[in-house]
Amino acid sequence: MAYWADLSYYKDTFKGVDTGEDFAVLLDRAQDVLNILTLYRYDSMTDPPVALRKALCYEIEHLHLLGGNEAVHGITGADEASESLGSYSVTYNRQTQVFIHGIPVSALAYDILQAAGYLYCGMGVRQP
Repeated sequence: MAYWADLSYYKDTFKGVDTGEDFAVLLDRAQDVLNILTLYRYDSMTDPPVALRKALCYEIEHLHLLGGNEAVHGITGADEASESLGSYSVTYNRQTQVFIHGIPVSALAYDILQAAGYLYCGMGVRQP
């Protein structure tokens, strides 16, 4: 499998959050998630367009912020609508969270893929 981005692109160009030692695992998982969304049509691209690179980076960051590898398996705190501790209360806006078969997908990654025409490959849609 050819990855659409690497650590250098993620850190230097995309300026993603520090994932620590989890980057390689998150890269693999995020690529799998986006390959499923794009029906594996772009899996072997060796020089992918910026849209695919950015979508992958957003998904890596998203999975990291949701807890890492566990997020891919649907084990996140994203199901909680609100929580409180004493007088402190937080309510989560679950409407912006995208899930595909229980897997959290970055809304930005999804929107980039959709706007660039990578999600629907039917008649009349531009192919990159």
